[in-house]
Amino acid sequence: MRRELIKRSQYVEPEMPQGGVKIAVGCFDWRLREAFMAFFQWIIKSDNFVRMNFPGGAKLINDPIANDYVIHEFFASQLIERGDLEGYILDHSGCLAWGGSAVFSEMMEERKFHFNQLRNSRMNLNRSFPGRKLNIHLYYAEFFVENGQGFLRYIEVDTEEVILVVEFTMPQTHITEKIVVGSFSWKTRRAFIDFMSDHLETECFFRLNFREGSKLINDRCGRLLVPYFFDTPIKKCGTREILLLDQSGRPESIHMDGEQEFQFYGEQLLSAKAHLMRGYKDWQVMVNTVYAEICSGYIDYWRVLED
Repeated sequence: MRRELIKRSQYVEPEMPQGGVKIAVGCFDWRLREAFMAFFQWIIKSDNFVRMNFPGGAKLINDPIANDYVIHEFFASQLIERGDLEGYILDHSGCLAWGGSAVFSEMMEERKFHFNQLRNSRMNLNRSFPGRKLNIHLYYAEFFVENGQGFLRYIEVDTEEVILVVEFTMPQTHITEKIVVGSFSWKTRRAFIDFMSDHLETECFFRLNFREGSKLINDRCGRLLVPYFFDTPIKKCGTREILLLDQSGRPESIHMDGEQEFQFYGEQLLSAKAHLMRGYKDWQVMVNTVYAEICSGYIDYWRVLED
């Protein structure tokens, strides 16, 4: 195993904001990423939140097979760190993970369905952490066209009232879409998005945020979730390229030196790559692996290669 330097970027680690970091859960559809990021910043009134991208938003929290692992992998760690949790969950109309327009023909039918899914997701989270303080806010984004102009209408589920309407033009889908898998650490989110956009030379990518990057793909239980996260973009949207990005400084490597960390995460990345290549061999998927070494004042991005 060897590595090649791709890029060195300046980096200053942000300080933990007063009141802690909140969690924002939304769909990983790249076409809505910027719009949903702007909404979360507007409703939270801050940029300090952990963004979790799930196919279908609330869907995996409610799935009878996936929800136990999802809840404990993605949410328990935040409760352990903070002692309580304030979360925002957002579903949207026309979501491919739910079947989109092929399943729903009536706007109100689809809205009612998602309202129920969102309420169930909050119930499942509260049930999973009895005695803990969870404050979960639910929202639904509805796309509509009026006089030739597209809009997104954001509805607060508890009151069923429209709280925001913004102009929105749905980007066209391209077969060159990519999937990026990385950590959901709020500290490195902005730096990693800038690197991904520059390295991939496109804004058109699905971003999957796992607690520790490729670890979920290598975990025996976590592998059960691979189809939930990857099937929609690969089998329905034509995605053929995956970028796996792991970072240094995670709790499991805190006592390792620089070279030991690279060896550890490099092996994790190549193992995850092999699993994805086997699982999607019929779709001719290409998987690239990158290791982000976080240093004082900068991040070195390394391409991880097999000998």
